[in-house]
Amino acid sequence: MLKYSILGIAILIAISIFYKIKQNREHKLQEAAYEILKEEALNKALQNQWAQNEDFTRNNRENKKRMIHLAVVGSKPLISYVFNPENTIKIGRNKDSNTICLKDTAVSANHCDVYLENGLVYIKDLGSANKTIIKRGNKIITVNDGESAVLLSKDFVIVGATSFKITLFDSDIITM
Repeated sequence: MLKYSILGIAILIAISIFYKIKQNREHKLQEAAYEILKEEALNKALQNQWAQNEDFTRNNRENKKRMIHLAVVGSKPLISYVFNPENTIKIGRNKDSNTICLKDTAVSANHCDVYLENGLVYIKDLGSANKTIIKRGNKIITVNDGESAVLLSKDFVIVGATSFKITLFDSDIITM
């Protein structure tokens, strides 16, 4: 009986640790998104791009921003990026023209773009020699030259030898 009680306590502790780690990860993503959105807001304010009477209340849906987290699978230490896909994310080998530069001969100079359109996040292959691959569960989606495909949370995007785990989330700059 004591053995089962100890096992039960150990399981509860393991579950608690798992949820704490998950909360911590989500908090870090929100913090990164907040910093990006804050910087974008400051840049717009400095450029005087906002109308003076624009409403920035908590209920303004435009304050919710779709964000993307790309984590490089198997990297030690973890390499990950958080972006606002309203600003196209360029992935490729050319360090001067890409947001994410991959030093991999299987990656084209300008391999693919990730962008937001009509509330959905897409990836577009830019004519890469080795295509852009999406792994969604057991399904493999090949994105060919000039084609786009919708990205979903938990997708894996394969560019050359690099695999990114995708997490999409919404961030609200007003409530942070």
